[in-house]
Amino acid sequence: MGRTALFMPKHNGMGHVTRCLGIAQHLKQTGWDCIFDIAGPYQQLVVESGYKVVSNTSHKMRDLRTRAAQNVPPFVLCHKPIEDYNNFEFLQKEVQIAIENYRTINPTVLIGDMDWKTRLVGKVLDIRTVGIIQQQWYPGHSERWRCWWYDIPSKYMNDSNEVEIYNQLCKTLSVEPIEHFYEQWAADLLIIPGIPEIDRINQNDKYPVHYVGPILHDWVRDTDQEVSQWIERNSGYFIFASNGGTYSDSKINDLLISATRRANIPLLMAIGPQSTPINMDNTSTLKIVNFIDWRKTVNHASVNIHHGGHGSTMAAILAGQPSIITPFQCEQETQARMVMEQGAGLLVPKNKDPYKHFTFEADQLREAIGHLEVTLKEEDIIEALEHVQGVSYKTAVKSLKRKAEQLGGPNYSAQLIAKLVE
Repeated sequence: MGRTALFMPKHNGMGHVTRCLGIAQHLKQTGWDCIFDIAGPYQQLVVESGYKVVSNTSHKMRDLRTRAAQNVPPFVLCHKPIEDYNNFEFLQKEVQIAIENYRTINPTVLIGDMDWKTRLVGKVLDIRTVGIIQQQWYPGHSERWRCWWYDIPSKYMNDSNEVEIYNQLCKTLSVEPIEHFYEQWAADLLIIPGIPEIDRINQNDKYPVHYVGPILHDWVRDTDQEVSQWIERNSGYFIFASNGGTYSDSKINDLLISATRRANIPLLMAIGPQSTPINMDNTSTLKIVNFIDWRKTVNHASVNIHHGGHGSTMAAILAGQPSIITPFQCEQETQARMVMEQGAGLLVPKNKDPYKHFTFEADQLREAIGHLEVTLKEEDIIEALEHVQGVSYKTAVKSLKRKAEQLGGPNYSAQLIAKLVE
């Protein structure tokens, strides 16, 4: 009998989707049928990679998300109970639709990349579950995980009523309630797509985890010939920047372009699928693209500039290249601090003007992005570029690269999943 893996990437975000694609590729090679629950800008990437797609998002839910996203950046939507969005009735509807759709698919295993529905749906349908998590979502945290934002320990990342809402759902579904907030992300198998030096947790016996190292997938799109030639001409010297499509029309990208131009260093910038084109013509020292194959790009760069997303951070480490990180939120700054502590990169801007406690209020988020745009100066970037290309940074990141390569990545992840359902 064939085996089916149903992937549930959180928010349909790029990092979450590509991690799932990396594991799916290895499962498929051993005869698994892989299906993705996905909608949005990266759905086409999944289809192009040869996988079936199912979307459990009703028109009403999509409309609500669209309305919410007009005021709140997308990464907040699962953390802040917004009117008509994260209330009990809405989340109950989302879970019910998922259960109905998945029951018809009858998967062998559910693989959630930080998707909060994984545990609930798995319990109701009696299906084994896999949780792809990062340090901040470890179910074994006994109290709220704290992260950093501009030199100040943040308030708890999420609202206190989420456990109450989640346990209401558990009660209606006859599922055992949770005691601590992070038990939402419990699963039969927990995988961290990173390394202990960056994703630090205090493991306990109840929630053992497997560090598998960075998970990337083989790119199915051919790199534009002109872009390939540009990379070849500037190999070993150019800067690769990717600050996420969500913020692509912020001032940050314009600042990076200006700073690297002043430093006389070629810049290749990936701005994501939903981005507004930057008002700048491509030149011999500047290339702007929507998508790019990280594996074929990062290895040729001298430095990576990114927002500190988990996928971007791990890809830079796997390539053995130092990072300059310009975080947009507290989780990303926390990872930037781990990278700095290992001597493998720098966090900018310098935090001389600490931002107040970070919460998920829409106004504060907009203020946070504005704060970064105001405080991040060209001089910060230029100074960081001078420092991060030093021997010590390259030595440190290559040490992390060796550790990451030893963990097995997507192949090891696929082996763990196969063993889970034996």
